[in-house]
Amino acid sequence: MRRAHTRLFPGVRQQLLDAIYAGRPFRAIVIDLGLISDQVLGLTKTEEHWAAALEAALMASRRDDLTHGTNAAYAQGCVCSDCRAHQRIWMDRRERGEHASLSEPVQWSPPPSPRSWNQGRL
Repeated sequence: MRRAHTRLFPGVRQQLLDAIYAGRPFRAIVIDLGLISDQVLGLTKTEEHWAAALEAALMASRRDDLTHGTNAAYAQGCVCSDCRAHQRIWMDRRERGEHASLSEPVQWSPPPSPRSWNQGRL
């Protein structure tokens, strides 16, 4: 966390918030500021004031055309609390070998062999 404190001094934090309120995509802002999202979001775990300010900005700039709390919204760049929470659950299930929407493990099966591709088409 010390590194996050060093790189996210108040001026950078305000630039980040201003850009979010202006409607710029979160990931683009973070890259432009030379940061990574883990630095920005990780600091919310230790600083309540920063967590509240960032969450307010993210919620205010949330797109109305997305269904939040879904993979689709997260893939479109939304990092509001609903989308981040869903992504954490989805990634946890994926790491355990479970499908994102099913509680049963996904069974891997090899792809068909090239020989079977043209069977019956001659």
